[in-house]
Amino acid sequence: MPPMLLTPPETDSIADASQAAVDALTALSKSAQNSLKGDDDAGPRLGYCEEIERLSLWIDDHGIRSGTLDHKLREASHLRNRVLSLLAELSGTVKGAKLGGS
Repeated sequence: MPPMLLTPPETDSIADASQAAVDALTALSKSAQNSLKGDDDAGPRLGYCEEIERLSLWIDDHGIRSGTLDHKLREASHLRNRVLSLLAELSGTVKGAKLGGS
C-alpha cells in the first residue's frame, strides 16, 4: 500500500500546529454563528463547540501546549512528522470549509 500523502507541516512545533487547528475551528465556528444569526437551530453551533472542546482536551491530555509531546517524540521523528502532517491537514481542511462556505 502506498503511503498517504499529507500536507507538509508548516511548523516544527506540535504545540503551534495544534493551536493553528484550534484557531481554524474557532474561526469556522464564528463564521457559522454569523451566518446563522436569528436562526433558532443551535445544532451546528453546538457541534463546532464540541469539536473545539474535544481537540482542546486532546491537546491538554497529551501535554502538547507544554511541549511534552514534542519532547516525547524527539526520537521518533516519523511519528512526530505524522502528527504535524495530520494537524496541518486538519487546519487546511477546516480553513477550506470556511472559504468554501463563505
